[in-house]
Amino acid sequence: MRDRLDSLKGKKSQKSKPINNEAEINMDETTPFTDTPVVTIKNTFERTEVIQQWLDSLESNNDQIRNKIRNFHATFNQNDLNLKLEDLFANNKAICFKVNNKLKECEAELKTIDNHSAQSRIKKIQHNGTKKRYMELFKANMSLMQDHSDKIKQKIISETAAKNIRITPEELQTIIDNGQDIQVFTDNVSLIIILG
Repeated sequence: MRDRLDSLKGKKSQKSKPINNEAEINMDETTPFTDTPVVTIKNTFERTEVIQQWLDSLESNNDQIRNKIRNFHATFNQNDLNLKLEDLFANNKAICFKVNNKLKECEAELKTIDNHSAQSRIKKIQHNGTKKRYMELFKANMSLMQDHSDKIKQKIISETAAKNIRITPEELQTIIDNGQDIQVFTDNVSLIIILG
């Protein structure tokens, strides 16, 4: 029996080849991007980092808007404040458009890869985390826009009541939608209502 065991061990050693546990990964910057898992995961992290920077800008803009809205009634020159707020809202809109396009690009990419691979799981985690943060910031931006609109309506209603001018909700909405310069105490609202 011992002879048989030695002969089996000898056959096994003849059949087995040395295993190379090291894999070469060429990360040369001059090579074009391919669909290898290392490169696509690297692209995923880079894309997520860019989106996160955009989301940081969106969050910063939301903080600035929140502070400006808080000081809305205390500001003497509200036209300048409204222009600054409109610029911030327009900037947020542009950022949201870019982020939304990148997220759609990620979703399309997720549909093309194997759902059970590690690459797929990494991309889904990156996508879901980024999308969740985007949705929270987008909702906050929309809420701030509504708050700003409500503050303007409250201001106009209180000023027109002080001036004893009657204004219907439809006229108020028309004035706000047109973005007209509203200065109640200079008879501007009376002219807007008559001409509008």
